[in-house]
Amino acid sequence: MLTLVRIITNEQGQSPERSEFFAMRNKNFKRLSLLLAVMLFSSIFRTTTYAGQGTFTKVTYGSRYYKIYVPSTYDGETEVPLMVMLHGGSQDPDQFAVGTRMNEIAETENFIVLYPDQPATANQNKFWNWFEPAHQHRGSGEPAIIAGMIGEIKNTYNINDNMVYAAGLSAGGAMSVILGVTYPDIIKGVGIVSGLEYKAATNMTGAFMAMSMGGPDPNTQGTLAFNEMSGYATKLMPTIVFHGNSDYVVQKINGNQILSQWAQVNDLLDDGRDNNSINDTPNTTESKTVTGGRSYTVYSYEDGKGNLLMQKYLVDGMGHAWSGGSSLGSYTDSTGPDASRIIWGFLSGNSIDDGETENPGGPGGPENPEVEVAYGTATEHYVAGRLDTSGYLQMGAKYGYIARFNLYRLVGTNVWTDVNPIG
Repeated sequence: MLTLVRIITNEQGQSPERSEFFAMRNKNFKRLSLLLAVMLFSSIFRTTTYAGQGTFTKVTYGSRYYKIYVPSTYDGETEVPLMVMLHGGSQDPDQFAVGTRMNEIAETENFIVLYPDQPATANQNKFWNWFEPAHQHRGSGEPAIIAGMIGEIKNTYNINDNMVYAAGLSAGGAMSVILGVTYPDIIKGVGIVSGLEYKAATNMTGAFMAMSMGGPDPNTQGTLAFNEMSGYATKLMPTIVFHGNSDYVVQKINGNQILSQWAQVNDLLDDGRDNNSINDTPNTTESKTVTGGRSYTVYSYEDGKGNLLMQKYLVDGMGHAWSGGSSLGSYTDSTGPDASRIIWGFLSGNSIDDGETENPGGPGGPENPEVEVAYGTATEHYVAGRLDTSGYLQMGAKYGYIARFNLYRLVGTNVWTDVNPIG
């Protein structure tokens, strides 16, 4: 707290010694006041400046804080993108920044990075509470807090409203999904690494079940997400997903469900109808390898006009980690494709060379066989001959007899299944 200081001036009739004493005391008071002001400012804003680089600043936000990276190229006149980075459990903004190296990309690409912190007072293990209903809707809980932080950044810096993105790891990935759903008027694209679909769980027990077995039907969750977005979403939501094939903390089924959930959302956003105008069948599939590192598969999905809208990266042998991250951070795998650079490139529309292509394939190619998709109720599938009696009863028990769902088959075969055979 600053103290107001009354400056005592020399009065007529004072001796020179007394006048000099007051002058020195006033000078010291001014110095003390300035020191107190600097200390107060430092308690709110803690800035680290790197030689030849931008600034990484800690900012108090109510009872929480966030860190913000501003590149040295930022001039305040040109609008720049904003990337919101949500850390995983037991992490903090500093660890996440080191592990993902997103600040390095921001420095070269000229965008600002916001790292909200999840305090232990909100969750003892610093997980974002993606599994609690209080944090799954607009205007409440952690989504509202993060949206408020974004608003503060927008009021302080010259941000391009059409280039605000959210990405996160694990619980942070799940919260990135929620941000995209609850604030689609703010968030214009999402990147999810080892995360979960919208409302994959609504309590702690359900959270652990979803992590190990997957959440509810992604088409249903996509419809729930679309309803939540109603009135705020004006455009399709670009989505990119990373998941390790050997992730035993959050099983890879969750990565598949995230993609399918957003496919359903975008299908409904596309023309207001649930008609598979956008679906979770990839338009192209590529098998690639990081030089000296892991192999992985990239699934790409287009909108109805042939534009790239969604991507999914499944990394062979990778566990619960940020792909391509620095070993100096936590929960990273430096041998995978560079998720930070790829996510930024995908969301911003910049082309990224992400690895060596082994077996490129288009629709119908040997590495990407063509898949036929049919949409309907269990009864409709049965009448159309896609299900026999046994399959009809099985799907009816799984989805009910009113809900509509996808069935897939590889072209040239007669086997229909509710699991996409190529991811």
